[in-house]
Amino acid sequence: MVMDAKSLVGYCGLYCGACGIYQGGIKQAVENLKQVIGACGFDKMMPELAKWAPSLQHYEEFNKVMDGLIKLFGECPSCGNGGGNPTCVVRECCGQKDYTLCVECSNMEECEKLQQ
Repeated sequence: MVMDAKSLVGYCGLYCGACGIYQGGIKQAVENLKQVIGACGFDKMMPELAKWAPSLQHYEEFNKVMDGLIKLFGECPSCGNGGGNPTCVVRECCGQKDYTLCVECSNMEECEKLQQ
């Protein structure tokens, strides 16, 4: 997906293109780990391996966490295109004031939301 540079700037002014989530780094790392585990056959051996390493008995839960990370950090279209943190107070504030960026606000210098 090709986007214009303006849509890659978050409401707070951070550049989405530098974000590990936007770049797909987290998703790729988890997918790589799942691939290595599968290629080595560890996913099939976990019940047996758990006899010697009891923490491995939680592999199924770990696998669900990895799937959740892939889903959560999978594809971010950028803040300007509806992505990013859905609970972002900066996004909410800009939306209420109909701003594209915080810099449009006369209260930006003192804004506690940006301090977070």
